[in-house]
Amino acid sequence: MNANNSLTNNLVEINSKDGSAKTFIVTFSQDVPKGEEYKLIICYVTVEGAPHYSGDNGMATFVGK
Repeated sequence: MNANNSLTNNLVEINSKDGSAKTFIVTFSQDVPKGEEYKLIICYVTVEGAPHYSGDNGMATFVGK
């Protein structure tokens, strides 16, 4: 993880879904090109007051609409 491949506050807003410590909504500051496929490796994301990151990563693939 480094500055070249990380999503920062100026690129996305990450919010907990319904207060969950495991489900988050990622809102990008720019439109994702239609049909463009992205793979997102999720790590170091927790809600305030939740236990610290445990080392379990998640992965999601999505396509711009």
